[in-house]
Amino acid sequence: MSDHFSMSKAKTAQDERAACVVLAKDPNRAMQEMMTIIDELHGILDAETRALTTADTKTFFGLQEKKIRAAQAYHDGATQILERKDDFAGIKVSLRKKLEERQEAFQKTTTLNLKKLKSMNRGVQRYSNRLMESAREHAAKVNTVNYSAAGKVTTNPNKTVSIGVSESA
Repeated sequence: MSDHFSMSKAKTAQDERAACVVLAKDPNRAMQEMMTIIDELHGILDAETRALTTADTKTFFGLQEKKIRAAQAYHDGATQILERKDDFAGIKVSLRKKLEERQEAFQKTTTLNLKKLKSMNRGVQRYSNRLMESAREHAAKVNTVNYSAAGKVTTNPNKTVSIGVSESA
């Protein structure tokens, strides 16, 4: 986080976050701080999107804590701006324009990031389905032992085999 805004320790058990962003009292300065927060989260999402595109799982997982902290800072800042919306009515026009531009670029990055996350999720789901199907096929080939009504051991390659794994997980 930047030195442009103060961080205060969370004090309640209900609020388990490590820190809460408190924007400056001056609306112009608070808006600049919010742009810094947006830029930080934007950079993290860009890096995450690149990691998803290149299947760089180490980088992807390494970014998750940073992304959570940055998203929380964004949420905290946006909440404060909404709570103080009357204070922000008189901010500099140039500052408002910069914020709108950053917010628009951030929205595009967020959309692309979500698209990549959904694509990765579909890929993982396809891989999981193939793995389960392969395990079922292998189990059917190896363990096709059944018991007849008379209690004799028989083999039946067409019998459905449970592999003992929750397939809904």
